[in-house]
Amino acid sequence: MYARPLLKLAGHLEHRMAIFLFERRQTAGITKPHMSAFTYFYIPYLGLIMIVIGVDTALRFTGYGLIEISGKNYSAIDCGVVKNKPKIPLSECLHRLRGGIEEIIKLYHPQVAVIEGGYYFKNAQTAMVLGMARGTVVSILAREKIPIYEYAPRKAKQAVVGNGNATKDQVAHSVSQMLNLDIQQIPKDSTDAIALALCHVLISHSANGIYLKPPI
Repeated sequence: MYARPLLKLAGHLEHRMAIFLFERRQTAGITKPHMSAFTYFYIPYLGLIMIVIGVDTALRFTGYGLIEISGKNYSAIDCGVVKNKPKIPLSECLHRLRGGIEEIIKLYHPQVAVIEGGYYFKNAQTAMVLGMARGTVVSILAREKIPIYEYAPRKAKQAVVGNGNATKDQVAHSVSQMLNLDIQQIPKDSTDAIALALCHVLISHSANGIYLKPPI
C-alpha cells in the first residue's frame, strides 16, 4: 500500500497539479445531482457544472486528467498517473489500478468519463493485457453509473491539436495552451488522458452537441 499526501491507494497515484475546485465547492455547500446522459448532451446550454475525467489506460502507467465544465467555460482540476512497477504481477497491477481509479472517483465525483478506443495491435499479448486494464477501468465507471464515451487517439489529437498524427509533445503544448497550464506541471503519461477529456468537451460544445455519439 502506498500513502500519498492526498490519497491512500492500492496503486501508486502521482499528482502533479491540483486546483481543488471540488473541495472549495464542498465548503460552500454546493452539491451536484446525478444527471442522466441526456442532461450531459445539453450541459453547455444549461450553465451547469460538470466534471469530466479522461483516462488513458495502460497496465504500468495509466494517465488521468479531470476538467470542469461550467456553461461554455472549462478549466483543469487535476492530472496524474497511476503507476505499477515492472516486477508487479499482472493480477496485482489490475488490483492496484482499480484502487487508484476508485480513489480518484471518490475524490472528484466526475459525472462523465472518456476513454481511448479504436486502436489496433499486431501483438496479441499486448492487446490482451491492455484489454484487461481497460476492462478494469470500464467496470469501475459502470458500477458508479458514470456514462463512458470513447474516442480514437487520432480523433482526440485532431480535436485538440488539429492534426490526428500529432506527437505527444505537440499534444502537451496544445493542452497547456488551452487550459492555461505550465507544461512542466503535466506528467507525460497523463497528456493523452487530458486530451481525451478536452476532445469530449470540445465536441459537446460544437453545434449544440449534435456530433456526440452515445455512451458505450
